Amino acid sequence: MEILFGEAGVSQFRGLSYDREIADKTREIGIAPGVAVHQMHRPRLLDCKFGNRLSVDLAGSFTE
Repeated sequence: MEILFGEAGVSQFRGLSYDREIADKTREIGIAPGVAVHQMHRPRLLDCKFGNRLSVDLAGSFTE
């Protein structure tokens, strides 16, 4: 987590709920928005109805 989010961790996203705010913050620290959204959903820093457009579903996109 520290490698992706730095010393501040996911807490630096506390209070952000709009896609644009999250995308701007992820651009600032250099990670994908979907990674941040996933980590924000886990401890309920972000309600599950927010941020879903920033995530990409990779299910079925890999070949065997």
